[in-house]
Amino acid sequence: CDHARNNIPDEYMKLGLKKSILRTHIAWDIGVKELSKSLAKTLQQSCFCSNFSRLLIDPNRNIKSDDLILENSFNVKIPRNHKITKKEKECRLKYFYNPYHANLRKLILKKKQQYKNVYLIAIHSFTKESNEFNRGPEFGLLWNKDIDFFLKIKNLLLKKQVHVANNYPYSGYFYNYTLDRHSRDEDNLKNISIEIRNDLICRPKGIKKCIKLFYNIFMDILDD
Repeated sequence: CDHARNNIPDEYMKLGLKKSILRTHIAWDIGVKELSKSLAKTLQQSCFCSNFSRLLIDPNRNIKSDDLILENSFNVKIPRNHKITKKEKECRLKYFYNPYHANLRKLILKKKQQYKNVYLIAIHSFTKESNEFNRGPEFGLLWNKDIDFFLKIKNLLLKKQVHVANNYPYSGYFYNYTLDRHSRDEDNLKNISIEIRNDLICRPKGIKKCIKLFYNIFMDILDD
């Protein structure tokens, strides 16, 4: 769960933003932490969550990406991200980005030692509407190379009569960095990123509904 928290340490002074802005989607993926932790517990599986806001640095981006540390998000300027120094970028890599990926890697290697089949599932949420768009699909499945796993989950979702879209609202060819990094060819990990429209999981009732939906889908996969 790359974007589980909107936490920003005090020394960063909220990056110059108001608290109300930090509660919006630009700072984190609304609903995903509660959903991911509860779903993992129900399935008796593991859950790995970030503990910092993506506005500090985005763990789901390559270190060379222009989106690694945003100066602007959804037309909101991020004052303390504006033209940050090389030293500051290296500091955020050292204390947030690198530990996140190092510890996720340790967890994956541990699981590979314990189990024959290991699945890596990324959980994200997306905004339904803004001044520029109004998104209808309830779920998006982002994939890159693992088309078989994508088709399996897509077909299970369609059987549940939910509106699911392929590589939506972003392309898995460009925005699946964490999955691509930790599902290397030698690992042969089945992986997919699940995007959930955040108005569906912004309240406990919606989260419970999604837990039930994905519990049944993942149990079908684990039973194979």
